[in-house]
Amino acid sequence: MRKGLVRLIIAAFCFTALSSLYGQGKIDQVKSKLKQINEQWANYDKTGNFQAIWDFYADSAVVLPPNAKMLRGKDAIKAFYEGENKNIDRFTNVEYNTVDVLGENNLFMEIGTYKNTIRMKNMSNPVDDEGKYVTVWKMMPDGSLKVVADIFNTDKSLKEVQSARMNEKDKDDEMTGGREKK
Repeated sequence: MRKGLVRLIIAAFCFTALSSLYGQGKIDQVKSKLKQINEQWANYDKTGNFQAIWDFYADSAVVLPPNAKMLRGKDAIKAFYEGENKNIDRFTNVEYNTVDVLGENNLFMEIGTYKNTIRMKNMSNPVDDEGKYVTVWKMMPDGSLKVVADIFNTDKSLKEVQSARMNEKDKDDEMTGGREKK
């Protein structure tokens, strides 16, 4: 009886240890894929190839952008960003940094930070932003990863954002004598 219990404990320990190693191996594999995806995503942002970004999203993805309603489904996400991107001239710098990846089976949560510099069509100075995000990725049967949920927001306070907008408006007013630019 005692030998059987010892064997059972040893088997359970080995199974747990091997499962942890397998799980960590899968996490490392996902981290490697996310590094490649983040580099591609940043490149697509910088080149204005927003169409390619939609391929990262699952059809039923949910995005929770700051100061906006929840977006459900790829079509809603695409429509939202097409509206947002109309004001963007170009991204001059984009960096995504994965801080941690957690998960198992086919769902993985990426916790990360971002930095970007954006030239807006209606502003003379570029806009620098830093923030953080949590993205839930689903591993598809073919091994690819698709975004199923995404939330992100700036590290800047509302006061900083409003101040930057007001400073830009003041500069525009100085240039136009308070008249609206055409």
